[in-house]
Amino acid sequence: MFARPPFSKAADDIDLLVINEGEETFLEIVSLERRTPAALGTLRGVAVRDGAGWRETPARPLANLDSLASPYALNLVQHGGLGVLQTYRGCPFTCSFCEWGTMESPKRVRAVDHLTQEFEAIAGHDVYAALLVDAGLNLNRNAFLNLRRAAEESSFFERHGLICEVYPAAVRQEHLDFLATVSNAYVGIGLQSFDNAVLAHVDRTYDERRFDETFAKLDAVASLAVEIILGLPGDNPETFRRNFERARRLPCALRVYHCVVLPSGLMVRSPPEHRLDYDPVSLKMTSCTGWSEAALAAECRFLTRQASLQGGRSGEFFWTFPPPR
Repeated sequence: MFARPPFSKAADDIDLLVINEGEETFLEIVSLERRTPAALGTLRGVAVRDGAGWRETPARPLANLDSLASPYALNLVQHGGLGVLQTYRGCPFTCSFCEWGTMESPKRVRAVDHLTQEFEAIAGHDVYAALLVDAGLNLNRNAFLNLRRAAEESSFFERHGLICEVYPAAVRQEHLDFLATVSNAYVGIGLQSFDNAVLAHVDRTYDERRFDETFAKLDAVASLAVEIILGLPGDNPETFRRNFERARRLPCALRVYHCVVLPSGLMVRSPPEHRLDYDPVSLKMTSCTGWSEAALAAECRFLTRQASLQGGRSGEFFWTFPPPR
């Protein structure tokens, strides 16, 4: 990112970049008596300025997730609201708009006893639900099996809700059975688009028949929200509007996200013909193949109006819509 304009101008303002995971690296950074360039350059898993470029130090081995301290167990998290839960890192897919797929394949998972302790600590903070921040409930079977067993041992989801994402093509009966045991399950289905021609630009696919079958099964055990992205390269206002109307016909909530150009996503993985232009601060797409700046801005205004008319919400990066009445 900092080799590209306009970010390259800011490179001299950066002391160092942490490569990959940061918990153990950050602990070492704040433990240094003097954080000089020379001292920072002795750490593993960082990049430091070296003339006009960057010098990466030897890689730091990825941590055992069970060795990382829990902010809930340390009572560092305010009480109430949502609890945040992670059972693995990374993603088996490499969708180009996303940074998850650039991480190591998600083989490391949290153990059952560690998750059980985490459930107990989260429950002690008077939360109403756990937000699963994994790439998906159903994208790492070992992690899912450990989560399910820990949930059974702690009875956490008998008293608390669950908010999670699923990848629709990988939903199995075991996931449906688990969701049926949760007191209040809210599931996001990340489609991004109903159009395979659009999805081909970002390394995704869509199967209409399988989606309809999976949607019906999920709808029987959870509250659902379909998710699509506004401003994907290769999309256009007409196709996006059809996708929006298709999503609004489903008996579920809808979340629309504004496409952003992430540093390890579209910023470096998008071909030149996508002609990306984006805000250098927010990283929101402003124009690309299929979207002029005026057309994308007009569709943002359309979504804001529709969210207001339909009882939804608008934010800087998203629009949410309740299930159709």
